[in-house]
Amino acid sequence: MFNTAYLSDEIQASFSNLSQHELPFFMLIRFDGDKESMLQIVKQSIEGHQTQWASFEVAADLLFAQISCSATNIHLTASTICSFLGQDERIAQILIVQPDGSTDPLNTYKYCFKELEKLVAEYDGQRIFTVEAQTS
Repeated sequence: MFNTAYLSDEIQASFSNLSQHELPFFMLIRFDGDKESMLQIVKQSIEGHQTQWASFEVAADLLFAQISCSATNIHLTASTICSFLGQDERIAQILIVQPDGSTDPLNTYKYCFKELEKLVAEYDGQRIFTVEAQTS
């Protein structure tokens, strides 16, 4: 599922600014429906902690974010996104990966796509999120 077009200069630059000791969570959201509506849902979900987010539009149906927060907050944010989606019965698969400090951020980014592909295949047509640690 990973496509080199998903690796913009902006995303590459964000990886070069990451500290090995304080890696953010990586979130990949694949969604059905209108991109503007999805962006609004994400914006509503992160209200109050936008400074912890760096988000990128990867494709028409795909968003990527780096989030510097606690595991509790990342779970709450994903749940909030799913709640907002539920109001309109929209579908999205949200994958959250906690990188390990020994892996290059680019490898983690590629790993996210591999795991999202599995998630989409297993839960096609369903709204779900999952959190996992990177295992390379």
